[in-house]
Amino acid sequence: MKHRYARKTLKRLNTKAVRETDIQAILVDKLSEALCTATLHSVADTADDKWTFIRDSTYRAAADVLGYKRYAHRDWFDENNLAAIQHVDELHYKHLVWISD
Repeated sequence: MKHRYARKTLKRLNTKAVRETDIQAILVDKLSEALCTATLHSVADTADDKWTFIRDSTYRAAADVLGYKRYAHRDWFDENNLAAIQHVDELHYKHLVWISD
């Protein structure tokens, strides 16, 4: 079966938070609460609708508890590395000399 529409890429979750036992307990409670509502509220009869409900409710519960992953851009080189800084300064100086000629 082909999908009728392109599925949006979901944001990545902060899975490192699961290492803490407090967070694990909260996540278990939220997941069981979210998935138990499926028995209370009738989900559509098709298997696709049931799996979509499970996927979406699991993701929403995990996103509420864990949050989203934060990205930090890394420096290309360590600012404290004296050799790298000297090399960059030397290249900069040579570039300035080349421009002034």
